[in-house]
Amino acid sequence: MSTNPHTSDWLARLERTGVDTEALGGTEEARQALAAALADHDVLEPAPGGRARLAPGLAEVLERGIAEAATHDAGALAEALRAGLDCPEEEAEHLLLHWASPVRVAAATVTGSRLSAPSAVVLPAAELVARLWLLPWLDAVVEPGEGPGEAAVDPERLLELMLASGTLREQAVEDETVLDLTPAFLAARALRQQQARGWRAAERRARLGELLNLDGEALSEGYRLAGSGRTLGELLALHQLTALSDLGLWTGWQTLASFARPFQPVGEADLEAWSHGEVLLLVSSPSSRPAQAMEELLTEALRSVDVPVGVINADDERALCERLDVDRPPMVLLRRAGRTVDRIRWAHTPVELRDRIERFLDDPPEDTTAEEPSRHAI
Repeated sequence: MSTNPHTSDWLARLERTGVDTEALGGTEEARQALAAALADHDVLEPAPGGRARLAPGLAEVLERGIAEAATHDAGALAEALRAGLDCPEEEAEHLLLHWASPVRVAAATVTGSRLSAPSAVVLPAAELVARLWLLPWLDAVVEPGEGPGEAAVDPERLLELMLASGTLREQAVEDETVLDLTPAFLAARALRQQQARGWRAAERRARLGELLNLDGEALSEGYRLAGSGRTLGELLALHQLTALSDLGLWTGWQTLASFARPFQPVGEADLEAWSHGEVLLLVSSPSSRPAQAMEELLTEALRSVDVPVGVINADDERALCERLDVDRPPMVLLRRAGRTVDRIRWAHTPVELRDRIERFLDDPPEDTTAEEPSRHAI
C-alpha cells in the first residue's frame, strides 16, 4: 500500500491540473493507484492549488530523453519502445504507428525504470507523464478571443511546443542556429501517410473532422484543403507528437511548410543529378507573372508532399528548356528516373495541383515517355 500522504486525492489533483485521467483507461481505482505509485517513485508531487506536477529534476531527465528520442528513425523508436515498455515486437510496432513520440518514448523509459512494472502499467504511466510534460505549452498556444471564432495562435508558443515535443530541433549550421524537422517526426509522418493513403475518402473525412473538430460545410472546406492521404497523415503525425488539436493543429500544420525542403535552382549541368527517383522540375521565370503565380501555387500545394523540387530559370536556360520540350514558362515536369511522365501547364488552385502531383506519386502512369537526347542534344 502507498505511503504517500496525498494518495486519496491524486485524481482530483490531476484533473485540476488539466489532465483528463479517464483517457488513460482502466478503472478509477487503478488510475488512483497508478498516480500514487508515480508519486511514491518521485515522478509526481503535489503543487499549490490542489494540483499535481512532475517532481523536481525529472524535467531535465525528460528533456534529455526527448532530445535523444527525436533523433531516432522508425527502427530506433520501435527498439526504444520495446526496451522502455518491455513489450513484444508486435505490440511495439502497433504503438509505433498509433502512439509513439519522443515525449512518450522518454516518459516510458523513465517510468519503466522507476516502477519496474509490466508494460500494462508503464504504458498509462508514460501517457500521464507525457500529458503533464506537454500541458504548459499546450495551455499557452491558443489565445482565447472575446467571441466565437476569434481565438488566435501564439506563434512563439507554438514553436516552443514543437521543440518541447521533439517535432523540431535546433541545429548549428555555419555558425547559425536553425530549426528543422526531427527524424522521429519524419518517421511518424511517413507511417501515418502510408496508413491514411489506404483509407477511403469517407474515413479520411471523418478522421479530419475528429482532428480539427469540424463538421458540415466547415468540414467540407477543410477536406478540400487537407483531405488527401499525405496531408491527413502529416496532421495525424503532428497531433501524435504534440497533442495539438483544432486551431492549434491547423496552424501547426501550416507552420510545417516553413521547414519543407526549399526549391533548388537547376541548370543544364545539374540535370543528371536530378535524373534519379521522383522529382519535380518547375520551369519558371522572374519576368513572367504567371510563372511567379505558379511558384506560389506549387509552394502551397507541396505543404505535406515530400518530393524534391528544382527550378529552371527559362530566361537563362533556354537550351535546357528546349531539351525538355518546354516552349515557355510556367511548366511543372513530373519526372521519374530521368523520364518526364506528366506535364502541368497551369492549375487554378493549390488543391488541384496537389491532387495531380499525388496521383503521380501514388499511382504512376504506365506510359512514361523518355526524353530524346539525340533530337535535343546540345
